[in-house]
Formats: sequence, structure tokens, C-alpha cells
Amino acid sequence: MKMIRKTAVCLAAFLLLTLGLGGCQISQEPETRTVFAMDTVITLTAYGENAGKALDAAVQKLNDYDLLLDVDSGDIGAVNENAGEFVGVSEEVYKLLSDCVEFSRQTDGAFDLTVGRYINLWGFRSQTRVPSDEEIAEAAEFVGWEQIELADGKVKIPEGMQLDLGAVAKGFVAGKLKELLTEYGIESAILSLGGNVTTLGEKPDGSQFVVAIRDPNDPDAYLDTVNVSDTAVVTSGSYMRYFDVDGVRYHHIIDPETGKPADSGLVSVTVICTDDTAADAYATAFFVMGAEKTSEFLKDRPEINVIMVETNGEIIRVN
Repeated sequence: MKMIRKTAVCLAAFLLLTLGLGGCQISQEPETRTVFAMDTVITLTAYGENAGKALDAAVQKLNDYDLLLDVDSGDIGAVNENAGEFVGVSEEVYKLLSDCVEFSRQTDGAFDLTVGRYINLWGFRSQTRVPSDEEIAEAAEFVGWEQIELADGKVKIPEGMQLDLGAVAKGFVAGKLKELLTEYGIESAILSLGGNVTTLGEKPDGSQFVVAIRDPNDPDAYLDTVNVSDTAVVTSGSYMRYFDVDGVRYHHIIDPETGKPADSGLVSVTVICTDDTAADAYATAFFVMGAEKTSEFLKDRPEINVIMVETNGEIIRVN
């Protein structure tokens, strides 16, 4: 069995930040912090007089969110541990869960934060394995976003269900970190949280940040670059986390309908939009949906740009 988890993510982050910060004359030196959190390498870079203090505060806030949104701790852990009962959560977690339910509704369940039982079966948080069809069928009884109850700042899920925010947490946190940096007077920053890159303002010289989009078929190359400001660029791909058994590759993006790695004909989806949380959720949903359904979904959403790579290497750009 071969496991590849963090290497591809780390390299992607390096490529993104190298391109995002290079190629222009800047008026001041950036401050940077690199940490490991949320199961990935995170690099935060900011400009300005208070950049150092702002980034130190951002690292602390990042660690706080890492605990708050973990399946076994904080608010989400409390909801999971007390399944079957209403559990009070913080205002921002309540808002996030409400948004997640809406993303699930919009995508007909392609995005679903109740897939925790599936994630456990496949062992993507511990020891990977291929579960039996019987195990998947049993877990399916505890999957379904429609069963989440939200009322008056409290959350209730059925007994046996487990929430997992892995498909949306980094996007949510990225947006919150940008808000924090703004409070410190930071007007220019680029944050890389694994496959999530987000920008605050423009570079100090007034030009946009340049973000690279990783080539899913070549770890040393990228397919394209995008120029952005105040925008999230989020990629979900089957190459980011996977394992091989008997010549078959199993990736970590689970289709809520089947309980198995999504087989949509895609190997990579990149979402570009101004809402960090939505970009993260949609990247997973679109990967599950596939190119045709995603293109239809985006017809009346011109504010969202998407780049999809199919298994045959074809690149599809929408909006």
C-alpha cells in the first residue's frame, strides 16, 4: 500500500507563493509565517508596518480554529459527541454550518458535511483501507445533510452521524484570517492553506497577485496562472491525497451518494471567486458533480470562475 498525503500539497503551496510574490518590484519586504495546521503546511505572507504582529495573531487564530472545527474537539467535536441532542455552538460556527447546509441544497448533496462515517471507513484520518460494500451501506444510514437541525444557535444531528468539515474548513478559516489582518491595518497579503490560496488587496506596487494552478499530472508543473486581488483560488484534486491497493488508486474526495471516491471523470477542479468559504465548498462539490453538471450549475453564476481537468487531460474553463 502506498500513501501520498502532504508532499504534493507542500509543493503546490511553494509554487503558488513563489509565483504570487515574484516578478515585480515591491516597495517593502514581506513578513512570512509558515506553520503546520489543519493537516497541511500553511504559509501566511503580509506587507505593512504591522505585518509581523498581524501574522503572529493570525497564527494563534489559525490554531484556535484548528481545534474549534476538528471532528474530535471544539464545537464540531461537541456536536459529534452529543449526537441526538441539541448542542450550543459559537455564532461563527453556527453561521458556517448554516452556510454548509445551503451549499448542500444548491449542489443537490454533492457537498455534504455529514460524510464523517465514510471518511472514518476509508481511514483518511488514520490508517487507510478499502471498506467493504456492506460497511459502506451501513454507514450510509448516517449520512444526509437534510438531517441536520439548526435552531437558535444550537445544532442537532442524529445519533450515529458524524460531521466532517474537511471540505470547507480551510476556506472558512482563510476568510477569517483575512478579516483579522484587516483589523491590524494590513491591506496586502497572500495566504496559502494547502490547496487554498487567497489574497487580500493587491501587491504593494498596485499590481495583482499571480497564483499558479497546479498541473494534476505533473508535480513539477502548472497548467495556468491567474491574476487576482481580494480573491480565493481553491483547488480540489484526486492527486492531493490518495493510496494505492492492488493497482487501484483511491483518492480522498468521497461522493456522498456512493460512499466511495468520486468517479466523475475529473482529476482536478479549481474555483476562483471572492467568497473563501464558498470557493472551498464548491471545489469539492464540482469535483463530485463532474464537468457537465458543473457547467450547467455555473450558467447563472458568472461571479464564479472554474477550471476543470478531466482524466483524459482535457482542460475545461467555465466563465
